[in-house]
Amino acid sequence: PEGFYPFIEAVTSSEDFQAFLRVMFAEVQRQQAQPPPSAHEVEVTVPEGVFPGQALAIDFLGMRYEVRVPDGCAPGTTFR
Repeated sequence: PEGFYPFIEAVTSSEDFQAFLRVMFAEVQRQQAQPPPSAHEVEVTVPEGVFPGQALAIDFLGMRYEVRVPDGCAPGTTFR
């Protein structure tokens, strides 16, 4: 990734703590300035025994998310 190797080199070779902090804070600011990853919309089918307002764990792209079943959704229906 762009800037990764200079960053690692500065962090691992620095004996000046203030220089280390400058590099670290500059990297944090750079990452915070980037737009957040785009949102993905997935279709979820409400399983049996789960009703509106209840939390439901879903796995998407290797991550686990907890979503609340919206009002009006019954077992067997889908929502996004």
